[in-house]
Amino acid sequence: MGVPETKKPIEAPIAKKSKWDDVIVRVGWSLIMAGTFTGIIIMGHVFVFSLVLLLQSALYHELSILRRDLEKERKLPAIKFVRWYFFFVMMLYGHGRSLKLPVRHLLARLNISPEVIDAHEFVCYILYSLGIVLFVLTLRKGYFRYQFGTFAWSHMTLLLVILQTSWMSANIFRGMIWFVLPAFLVICNDSSAYVFGRAFGRTPLIKLSPKKTWEGFIGATIFTFIFAFWLSNLLAGYDHMICPKETFDTASVECEHSAVFEYAQYHLPAFITQWLSIDFVWIRPVQFHALVLALFASSIAPFGGFFASGFKRALKKKDFGDVIPGHGGMADRFDCQILMAAFAYFYVQTFLSPNRFSAVAVIQILKQLNPETQLEVFKWLSNQLNSQGMV
Repeated sequence: MGVPETKKPIEAPIAKKSKWDDVIVRVGWSLIMAGTFTGIIIMGHVFVFSLVLLLQSALYHELSILRRDLEKERKLPAIKFVRWYFFFVMMLYGHGRSLKLPVRHLLARLNISPEVIDAHEFVCYILYSLGIVLFVLTLRKGYFRYQFGTFAWSHMTLLLVILQTSWMSANIFRGMIWFVLPAFLVICNDSSAYVFGRAFGRTPLIKLSPKKTWEGFIGATIFTFIFAFWLSNLLAGYDHMICPKETFDTASVECEHSAVFEYAQYHLPAFITQWLSIDFVWIRPVQFHALVLALFASSIAPFGGFFASGFKRALKKKDFGDVIPGHGGMADRFDCQILMAAFAYFYVQTFLSPNRFSAVAVIQILKQLNPETQLEVFKWLSNQLNSQGMV
C-alpha cells in the first residue's frame, strides 16, 4: 500500500502592505507625541525641564547599550556605575550652567547659602577627576581594551548628545518659546519631508538616507517656513511662552514684553503696494527670527539625521531602538533636535539677549556683596540717576 499523501495546509495570502501604511503609523505617532508634548508644555517650565532630563537619560541608555557586551560586563560589575557616574557629572555641569539663577532662588528658599552655586564648575571638575580615579581603580587585566573603548564611547555620547541637549534647559527658562518653537519646527520639517517625499519623491537627496528625496526636502522647507511664521506669531501672544522663568517652581510667569514680541509696522515696497493696495503690515519681529530658525531646521538640522544614518550603517543597525512605532528609538527621533537646540541657544544668546542681567539677577548679586561694597554701588548708582534727572 502506498503512503497516503499529506495535504499541505493552505497558507493565507499575505496582505500587501499599502504605500501609505507607514505614513499613517508615522504621522499618527507624531501627532501623539506632539499632543503629549503640548500637554507638558502647558503644565509649565519645571515639567518641561523634567521631560528633558528623562529624554536625556533615555538617549544615553539607548546609545550606551549599542556597544555593551553583556558577557564581559557580568565580569565587570563596576562598569555600569562608572558609565552612569560620568552621565551624572555631565548633567550637573551642563544644566548647572544654564540654571544658576533659578537654582539660586531655590537654595535661598531652602535656607541654603546660594553662594554654593558659584562653586558649581569647580565642584563638577572635582567630581569628574574622582570619576577618572574610579575608572582607573576598576580596570581589570584582560578587559583593558573593552573598558577603555567603553570610556571613549561614553564620552563621545556625553559630548555630542548630552552636553548639547543640556542647552535646552537654558532655552526653557529664558522663555519657553525658544524651546518650543525650534522643537516644533524640527518635528514639522521631518514629518512634512516624509509626507512630501512619499507623495511626490522621485529624485534621491543623499546616499546615506535613500528614502530622502529632493521633492520631500523642498516641499518640507516651504511648509516649515510657513509654519514658523504662523507658530511664532501664535506663541508670542502668551506670557507663558515669552516671559523668562527666574524661579524654580510651578508658579505662572508675567513680565514686561520685549519689543521683539510686540507688533511693529512694516511698510511694503511700492510694487506690492500697487498690486495689493496695502501700504503696510503689522508683524512681530520674532516672526522674522522664526524664519532664521526655520532655515536652520530645514537645511542644517536634517544633517543630524544623516549623521545618525551613517552611524547606524557603520554599526549595521536599522534603528537605534524600537520604542516609538514608525520612528525607531529615541535617538532616531531626536537626532535633528540636538543640533537645533544648540543653534537656538547660541542664536538667542548672540542676537536676542542684549541685557544679560534682569533686575532679579542683579539684586541677587548685590546681596552677596559685603556692606562696604554695597554702599559703594549705592553711591555710584545715586550719582548716575541724579545726573540723568531720574531722582
